[in-house]
Amino acid sequence: MHDNDTADYPDDRNGDQLRDMEAAGIDLDRHRMVAFAHVISDPGAATQMAREAAALGYEVEVHGPDDGEGQWEVVCRREVLPTHGAIGECEAELARIAETVGGSSAGWGCPSDD
Repeated sequence: MHDNDTADYPDDRNGDQLRDMEAAGIDLDRHRMVAFAHVISDPGAATQMAREAAALGYEVEVHGPDDGEGQWEVVCRREVLPTHGAIGECEAELARIAETVGGSSAGWGCPSDD
């Protein structure tokens, strides 16, 4: 059983997602690559967020809209032990950057179960 027994997860979006992952059999007792997505309407602002997140040690990808209009997506990845606290810390750190450039969080996930 995971150190953070499912009953211990807070009743919030992150707690729900961690419970779902655990119920799906994903081992939350080992470090995993976690991707945090953000949407930003301006390409320059997306580039700025990418630079700032990379300076904090995140692996970063920027994806533009397929049609040239709309939202840009900045995906910031970091290997972490997926605990409620660690996820929340990364989210808060990235939210501060996103907010300064006019962006917002679009959620997080573990891209693969390796």
